Amino acid sequence: MLRDRKILSPGITSLVLVLCFSLIPLAGFAKSDKKTESQAAVFSEKASKQLKSGMQAFIDEDWKQVSKKLSGQIGKHERINDYLLYMVGVAERHQGECSSAAKHLNKLRQHYKASVYYNDALLEAAQAELCAENAVSARTKAQQYLKTKPVRRHKEQANLLIGKSYFIAGDKATAKAKLVEFWTHAREEDLANEARQLLQDMNATISSQAKWDRARHLYKQREWVKAKKILVDLGAQDSFLFAECIFRLRDYPRAKKLYESLIARKVSTGRAYGRLATVNARIGDYGAAIKQNLKIARRSGSSKGQRRALKKVAFLHKDQFEFEKAAKVIEELLQKPLQPREKIDTLEDYAWVNYRAGKYDIALQTLEDLLLMKLKKERKAKFLFWKGKFLEKQLTLEEDKELKQALKETIKATYGEAWKHDKWGYYGLAGLR
Repeated sequence: MLRDRKILSPGITSLVLVLCFSLIPLAGFAKSDKKTESQAAVFSEKASKQLKSGMQAFIDEDWKQVSKKLSGQIGKHERINDYLLYMVGVAERHQGECSSAAKHLNKLRQHYKASVYYNDALLEAAQAELCAENAVSARTKAQQYLKTKPVRRHKEQANLLIGKSYFIAGDKATAKAKLVEFWTHAREEDLANEARQLLQDMNATISSQAKWDRARHLYKQREWVKAKKILVDLGAQDSFLFAECIFRLRDYPRAKKLYESLIARKVSTGRAYGRLATVNARIGDYGAAIKQNLKIARRSGSSKGQRRALKKVAFLHKDQFEFEKAAKVIEELLQKPLQPREKIDTLEDYAWVNYRAGKYDIALQTLEDLLLMKLKKERKAKFLFWKGKFLEKQLTLEEDKELKQALKETIKATYGEAWKHDKWGYYGLAGLR
């Protein structure tokens, strides 16, 4: 039986809270005399108190009290009867009163199609039917529920229920296939563990391939510790996927040894080289990282791979303030076929490293080349602003008074152009200042 404490969604809990604290007198007045009026008022107060108590018990998941307080109220208050059917059905399911639970939940589905509980009641009814060992009915309801596009957890509950339904129906082969498939891709750990426990109870062996699939799935979901555990169970500590888990967990010294071992054994060599270069950069061995990226650039069969490796080399040189070396690498990169946006980014880097290397003429000329290209107004304002900054640097080095004055006018005009292109953007306002 599925007794999932997480079935109550925040939205449903909120609705119950609203009902708890906004109940109005629920009985009408048969006559207008004072005695009848007084009796009706007493009944309304008593009913309201009982409903509030039952709904609070539902929020607290005190299922016995829910049944006790709300079962007798079903059918008496039409405006909230769907709520009562749902709460009592859920409470009964959790107490093992499966047939009664299914009856209440199916009644809600039959008579209250506009209810906020309409879809949730379908999953609960499927669970109640499974609990009552009505496997076919439970499976049909779960399959119908999946068509409502539920949230991930409820979707996984329904899929697990389908696997269980085959087991209850005696079709162990299909049950095993469904449960293994579910376990392989489940993201909710408690449900995955439940599926695995069921497989163990069936004496069903999970294949190594299924475990590999589970490890890959967990890795993609960023569950690196769990993926690593499965790989250890498989004895796959020498695999690229295991090395990736160690890398993601930031154990860089160990990851370095694993990637070096993979390269020595010629396993996933290309990817291992790339990761090894990254690991060396992260542990501060920039020299080794640069050599490895250059090796990748030389041996890469694709232009994209070469460009990516050269960009990393340039970045590593910049990170060590080796701007002239970075400029040489970027010059090599500019000889490659680049997409327009990629070329703009690369030229911007080239201008910056030359500026930091003190080669202001090259930096300015590169910015001039950039300004002739097709740019968005924000990017154009940025380059104009930095052109002004580069000119200011030249101004400090200029000794001729006439040239200095001319430079000042050029700087002023350049900042003015930055303002015109992006008046309320960062670089436009910076140029205005």
